[in-house]
Amino acid sequence: MSLHNIVNRVHLRHIQNLRSVCAESALGEGAISMHKNAAIAFSLLAVLALGGCASAGGDCDPARGGLFGGISCDASGGYDRRIAARQEEQAALTKRNAELTQERDAIEAERREVARTLEAKQAERAKAEKQLADVRRKLGAGQQRNRTLQGEAKKLEADIRQNEADVARLKKTDDTKAARLAELKREEERLAKEYDAYTGR
Repeated sequence: MSLHNIVNRVHLRHIQNLRSVCAESALGEGAISMHKNAAIAFSLLAVLALGGCASAGGDCDPARGGLFGGISCDASGGYDRRIAARQEEQAALTKRNAELTQERDAIEAERREVARTLEAKQAERAKAEKQLADVRRKLGAGQQRNRTLQGEAKKLEADIRQNEADVARLKKTDDTKAARLAELKREEERLAKEYDAYTGR
């Protein structure tokens, strides 16, 4: 049954009751006329009440709905639920942004540590290369051609190879962290735009 039919039935039933009461008390049609406005008011209240029930579970948007929609949403608590939902979404965005900031700071600290280690490794490599050049010069000049110098040269060559491997690994680690940092910054920017949209900035 439609809302219009329900209201009409409530209105007609109220008029019939008034006629019966007035006939019994000899008030006549004058009394019916006096109570007619009350019946109309009752019908309007019924419309508002039913409208409120109909929209109680809907999407109460303050920007839409008109007068009756606003009254029904306010009466049904729809506005409060919508505001609470938006506040929860904003809180979730704020929390996620804080997590991203914390992860970004940690990665930047790790990158600084990698940079310090890389600088130390490069200094070690430069020192080893200098020592190796000295040993080779001595060997080439025919000075102290013995196993000690040859063993020292091999050790230095091994140290340089290990250093090169360490440097390559550190650079790869730094590249990975740099890529993750860029990804975090993009997500932070996306969250900032989404948060501004919710807060109307």
